[in-house]
Amino acid sequence: FIGNNISLAVDDHLLFLESFESLDSIQSNGGTASNLNIQSAYFGQGAFFNSTDSSLSYQSAGRFDFMKGKIDFWIKPNWDGDNISETKSFFNAESDGNKFNIFFYKSANRNYFVFRVDHHGVNFGAEASSSGREPHVAMTWHAGEWHHVEAIWDFTSSDDKYLLLMLDGEIISNVEYAPSFSANLPTTFNIGFRQDLSYHADAVIDELNIYDQYTQSTIFNGTGIHFISENNGSVYITNPTASAAQAILPNSQPNALITFPTPAPLLKVVGTRGGFEPASLVIRPTINLDDVQATVTSLTGTNGTLPSSVVDIRVVKNWFQAGTGEISKGPKTLTPELLLKDDDLVLVDEVEKSNSLKIINNNVETYIDISNPASILPNNITIRDAIDLQPFNIVANTNKQLWLTFNIPKNASTGVYNGSITLSSQSGDFAVIPIELTILPFTLAPAPIEYSIYYTGRLNDTVAKIGESYKTAVQYQAEMQNMKDHGVLYPTSYQPFDARLGESLQIRKDVGLPIDKLYVLGFNSYATTPTQLTTLANNINVWKNFITQYGYGDLYVYGQDEAGGDVLLSERPAWQLVHDNGAYNFVAVYKGAADVVGDLLDRPVLSGGFKLDEVAKWHANGKKVFSYGNPQVGVENPDIYRRNYGIPLVCAGYDGAMDFAYQFGAEYLGASIWNDFDMFDTSESLRDHVFAYPTSDGVIDTIAWEGFREAVKDTQYLATLMEAQGQTAKDAICANYSPTTNLDDVRANIINTLL
Repeated sequence: FIGNNISLAVDDHLLFLESFESLDSIQSNGGTASNLNIQSAYFGQGAFFNSTDSSLSYQSAGRFDFMKGKIDFWIKPNWDGDNISETKSFFNAESDGNKFNIFFYKSANRNYFVFRVDHHGVNFGAEASSSGREPHVAMTWHAGEWHHVEAIWDFTSSDDKYLLLMLDGEIISNVEYAPSFSANLPTTFNIGFRQDLSYHADAVIDELNIYDQYTQSTIFNGTGIHFISENNGSVYITNPTASAAQAILPNSQPNALITFPTPAPLLKVVGTRGGFEPASLVIRPTINLDDVQATVTSLTGTNGTLPSSVVDIRVVKNWFQAGTGEISKGPKTLTPELLLKDDDLVLVDEVEKSNSLKIINNNVETYIDISNPASILPNNITIRDAIDLQPFNIVANTNKQLWLTFNIPKNASTGVYNGSITLSSQSGDFAVIPIELTILPFTLAPAPIEYSIYYTGRLNDTVAKIGESYKTAVQYQAEMQNMKDHGVLYPTSYQPFDARLGESLQIRKDVGLPIDKLYVLGFNSYATTPTQLTTLANNINVWKNFITQYGYGDLYVYGQDEAGGDVLLSERPAWQLVHDNGAYNFVAVYKGAADVVGDLLDRPVLSGGFKLDEVAKWHANGKKVFSYGNPQVGVENPDIYRRNYGIPLVCAGYDGAMDFAYQFGAEYLGASIWNDFDMFDTSESLRDHVFAYPTSDGVIDTIAWEGFREAVKDTQYLATLMEAQGQTAKDAICANYSPTTNLDDVRANIINTLL
């Protein structure tokens, strides 16, 4: 998170707020407390619940709805998540077998965070928990660190009853649940302990909110300036790759403690030649603004002038998605994701919770619904964003976020450059934001690990769809360039051995992607019978001879995806055959695969969180280890990709990343990648995986994709420091890293050291 000098928004659906500012304020708020210690916390003061006898209870009436709502709070444990002596309870309400619990569970094998509801009867209910993702979620928590918890539930809907657990802005688990409660619902709820006076929290809890429905009130902070007509609004400079907990929604509240210095604060950007640097502005008027435009001046420094075109400006589009968790569906959620030149490319109805996409069909511009499972995109349509930023409207007292990308020329001179952004509407200019761009006096080293991604596109003009699979040459080239610009130099190739294979290889080469190796899924190595093995050997040699004509080096062939047990063992003869024919093996595998095929699998792609023991096994076999599914593509959260695929990945000993997937929306089953609600069918719980949405002639980037680019760039700064100071520089950074480390601070410290 950016920082903790922020205040909470007031929400119409807020039933209860406990700020824990003092024992007197708790009592005035209706609380009955025992043995609480008030101390400094995330927002002013908070309550420390000890491990033996602290308690706090409230009457439920008017404060807590058992049937529908959201609870969120901040917590600073006095324990490490992988080393607790007993279960820790944070919220509890129960009566007559109806139970509602939020707790950290101590088990023999692993500890995990739980949001559980039971209806009448003993332990007959459902839970949303981090169990399946440990030890990489709550077990990484450490004493003294702040974390944010959200529990969301709705048992009132006729067709969508669920529980959902979020930790630090990420959906951890969501489950469908249709309870059958008895009439005797709890009349009190307890904070920091369980009703039977057990499971004391041993933690500081702060700012506990209870809502009567799922609400997305978030907070953003940064520095701000007033409009020229001061009472008409403000513009805020914010962190573009902040966590999902600070996602900027239309109704998010700005930090009430922001001051407005004079002169106006600078939009400061620091980068290197040839790099891309993000920045963000949030416009919040107190009056309606129509036809808003953003105009950038050239940037002038002592060593020259940069044209205004080095600054690319896009609108951050909030739209409805099927949740915001990893790859699992949740409640329909408004979330920022798309970076658009034309704000009207997607129309959003917040009342109906629907999205409509602008298309050209039979030469007629129209909109089509993309927010329910039955919506289908026609064939032979055109989807196209504008070339330049189009005027947009802002409703009074709502936010409009702008995303700025500074594309620093490779031949730019070192130094400080100044310019400004002018914001105007039909009524004239309303804000001027000064820019200060610092170009550093060094060039970044290449990333110390290899960045690949599952790319499922292939050249095929005969299928007239805009999706993840079938691409025109224009689309293919645009997507290759887009991946290169985001630091992904080795996208996989799904192109079969057809008439377009050579063209696809040439496009990659022309874009400037490396050609020393090629990761191929145009065929795979799964072969067990003599006939299949003969065919495999032939395919390997045909492919090797062909790609060599285009200058490509090593051929990597994909095995059976995510295989284990006997299936994985059965691949040994085929993988030996791959080696015998001068090629290499790569495939996604799970923990334990090194014990079975550690000598034959050249590029294991390990699923899930960091697995240091497994990495060590593969390294002992002389293999390079890649990461994916930590998380898979699709989470609308730039921070999680920056954090899990950047410096921490290097520190964990991995040699590369190959996440799934640049684009995937089950097109082969008739679904559309532009519709998050139609993937597979309604009985499944999967969402689309998209870093960049395809159009007729390019892509629409997402905030998560920009976070991934920052991850790559973080590793380049680390590599540059290592070139200057050696391995000890990396060791020092890794030794001091934790899940709450501010990566902007890490980069700033590296820059200061290099300077």
